[in-house]
Amino acid sequence: MGLTSEFKKIRFFETLQPVFTSNGYEFVPLLNQFRKTTRKGYSNVVIYPTIYPEQIYFEVSFGSRINIVEKTILPYVNGVKGFSEEGNTVLTNLKKFLDLPGFKLTAKSGQQLEETIHFISSFFEEGGFEYLESFTDIYQLDRHLNTDPQDHHYFIGNPILYCFRGITIASLTDSWRWRELYQFYGKKLEELQAPGLVRESYNRMVFFLSDMGLN
Repeated sequence: MGLTSEFKKIRFFETLQPVFTSNGYEFVPLLNQFRKTTRKGYSNVVIYPTIYPEQIYFEVSFGSRINIVEKTILPYVNGVKGFSEEGNTVLTNLKKFLDLPGFKLTAKSGQQLEETIHFISSFFEEGGFEYLESFTDIYQLDRHLNTDPQDHHYFIGNPILYCFRGITIASLTDSWRWRELYQFYGKKLEELQAPGLVRESYNRMVFFLSDMGLN
């Protein structure tokens, strides 16, 4: 019997669980993730094992949800591809975060599976959890998204949605660059060839943010 036939997903997650539990994360089996929930939202680590005949591939992504951001953009992006009312505000994966385009986390044997578990555990214990914490603070999230808004290369997901989130976060943090960012994201939507209705929704949302005094 090879690894792929003997692999038990629940056992894999149970082996990782102590590391995540000790850092405040709960296992959510139906979503293949560990999640740390706060009154502001949550941070999460999503691990999807994909079983091939000769090996198992592990996709590891992580990020956060800021409730106030998602509730603000909801009326304007509901229906845009990739948006979910329960989704993340920001999300990245190991390949993007490590800036290693050819990176793959795979296991072909029991020993390699143990090495994979060790790699994941070490990555988060040695800085991953701390980095995730920065995703839960809206001011640090403003820094991640808006310091260089042209460089969102390590985030995954629909870039159109990041335009809505970026300007919303800039509004909530009262960024001094708000007008510059508003114009940047408006032009970015044009570059992304966002439908006219989406661009109109962006402008309506910006008007709402301005009218509410959030800029």
